[in-house]
Amino acid sequence: MGNINFFRKLGFKIALPFILVGLLPLFIGIFVLFKYTEGLIREDACNNLGLLAKSTKEELCRFMVSCVTDMKILTETEVVRNVDIPVNKKLLEMKKIQDYYKRFEDITMIDTKGRVITSTTYNYRGEWRSKKWFLEAINGNVFVSDAHVILDPYKVVLAIAVPLIDKNGKIYAALVGQLNMERLWEIVDSITIGNTGFVTI
Repeated sequence: MGNINFFRKLGFKIALPFILVGLLPLFIGIFVLFKYTEGLIREDACNNLGLLAKSTKEELCRFMVSCVTDMKILTETEVVRNVDIPVNKKLLEMKKIQDYYKRFEDITMIDTKGRVITSTTYNYRGEWRSKKWFLEAINGNVFVSDAHVILDPYKVVLAIAVPLIDKNGKIYAALVGQLNMERLWEIVDSITIGNTGFVTI
């Protein structure tokens, strides 16, 4: 009986190293597979986030291009373009665009000296002559400003400035649309990433 127990113990001691040597590659293989799979999942997640960021950027760009186009279309209407048409009629045309698209907080027409001709909402009287977007517009360029704050009422806006050119090809004013940043934030806030992720500009 004692010999049998001795041989069992001896057999177990001999078999144990073989079992460990046999299982070790299996454990290593499982570990390597886990790490590889983890890397693939992480890479896939990063790719998906990259695609999401790209599609969000494209959507924001489309929105901004459409806002600039709206302002360009307004400058090309006969009522706004013709210097002989009274200011009150120009204002009605500007308000039509503002009410139709509901994107702009205000649309202001400014002469080349920086004086406000008319404004749809706030009738800003600020120092337009020193604003880069105004200077660009009266030099014949379309310009979108950085985001900035207007204080009364408090809002974060972008200014989209376009030149107003009469039928003789002369720039006689600038048209500036104040685009509320909330319109952009609505696009961004509609995108969710899991339970806690978010997109920001």
